[in-house]
Amino acid sequence: MKKKKDYVETLGPNGTSHIFTPKEYKTFMKGLDAYPDQHKADLLKRMLNPVYHKPEKG
Repeated sequence: MKKKKDYVETLGPNGTSHIFTPKEYKTFMKGLDAYPDQHKADLLKRMLNPVYHKPEKG
């Protein structure tokens, strides 16, 4: 299956994953920056392991 747009896939704990558009991912990260408990927000950011994918050509 060929992807036609950029996307960011996060690989979290226990095999969880979520796919964002780059804009959605940026908004999500801004939300984490505004989270009241910055220690928890930093832990979550480190666990996400984002993988950036470019569109496939061909």
